[in-house]
Amino acid sequence: MLLAAGPAWAQDGWWCATDGGERLSFDAGTVWFNEHTHCTADTAVELTTANGDAWDGPVSCENIYFAGRDEEGELIVQRVPVEDVTWISLTGAADGTLYLRTDPDGDDHAYLPC
Repeated sequence: MLLAAGPAWAQDGWWCATDGGERLSFDAGTVWFNEHTHCTADTAVELTTANGDAWDGPVSCENIYFAGRDEEGELIVQRVPVEDVTWISLTGAADGTLYLRTDPDGDDHAYLPC
């Protein structure tokens, strides 16, 4: 699991932005956000937790888009590397809010379980 055992917010599943915008999901080593951005934790570096209520670490990210179907009806998937996102922090607050921060913008984005 991406986050160590700890508070109730540290759960897999879908989270909805408190501003009514995007959703976020995470599981064992991956984070999805912006509806199409997929980040994988850098397996060369051990995932670290702090106080059981935060996770941060290096990631490799890509935007994934569905671009239609081919002649056999198979989905066509387009993957575009996101080179400016190299680090993600997830931090839980006492009220159950989960905060996402990425290195390009440095802003906290707030989420609650959907």
